[in-house]
Amino acid sequence: MLNEMLRRDRESSAMAPWWVLLKAKKFQMRQLLVCGLLSCLAFAAPAEVMSPAQLHFLEVNAAEPEATQAWRRGVYIWDSRALLNPATRTDELSRLDRTGIQRLYIGLSAEQLAQPEVVRTLDAVAITLRKRGFEPVLLLGDPDWMAPENRASLIAIISKLKSVSFSALHLDLEVEQRGWPVPAKHVREWLDTLKHVAAASPWPVEISSHYRWFTEEMGGFPCAPCELPSIGVSKVSLMIYTRSAERSAQLTEKIAQRWPAVRFRLAQSIEPQLAPEETWGGAAQALLQEQDSFWRARLQPLAVGGIDWQEWEYYPTGQQL
Repeated sequence: MLNEMLRRDRESSAMAPWWVLLKAKKFQMRQLLVCGLLSCLAFAAPAEVMSPAQLHFLEVNAAEPEATQAWRRGVYIWDSRALLNPATRTDELSRLDRTGIQRLYIGLSAEQLAQPEVVRTLDAVAITLRKRGFEPVLLLGDPDWMAPENRASLIAIISKLKSVSFSALHLDLEVEQRGWPVPAKHVREWLDTLKHVAAASPWPVEISSHYRWFTEEMGGFPCAPCELPSIGVSKVSLMIYTRSAERSAQLTEKIAQRWPAVRFRLAQSIEPQLAPEETWGGAAQALLQEQDSFWRARLQPLAVGGIDWQEWEYYPTGQQL
């Protein structure tokens, strides 16, 4: 997460336009869907056998083509202990059921990753979540990983968890977290990190990003939006932290219309520590659902895929304010 100064800079200007192309791996997967999964696999070379995670990605996209995907509510679960612990999982799932949220970005601590049974636990949780109608997404975020000398640590985590049937890998690697103003070198290292991750990941790779990189041209920097499609980033959650639903809708509309091939989502904050004009913190669940309906009516026709709330710890599940 960005520090308070950066949170208050959510509406600064952004990066140059970019053309979104299909990642080669995703194109090959779509070809499998067109000709029939079983018949294609019958002729595939052994090296092309897909992992459980890739097969699940095919299953999801076969049921719901990309161009017509439904609007989904998502939430960042940075502290996933209650979800992963069998003793508290049922109660946590009941809370999630009451919110109408479908997309779960599941964060992991270093302690959780070090547990011997972490892969088995995560796979069991992913299966349970899908059976209940949720979409489990692996959430990873540490700004240190963008430095070349630390990148291998992120790749090692992906390698360790590669057999888990997550729907996607969501990276909260915000280049601004490494210092402001952002030097061009940090943008280059951010993009190089995403490229390495996309090459190593068995899941589609998504990112959270401040929307500045998708609005206006910023000279003197590597053109991040121009490079993202070629390195395999499949989806972007635009961080537009403002209490004004109209303002966030207008900005998202402008970006989605400018780049119609990109799969966007809108990210909003409910964190109480932010400035009141930047967060929906303290709002009742009914108000958040009302705003969700507003954004859906405005943005779904432009192929925006849903709303992501930051974060679950503060999401209202009772009769709050």
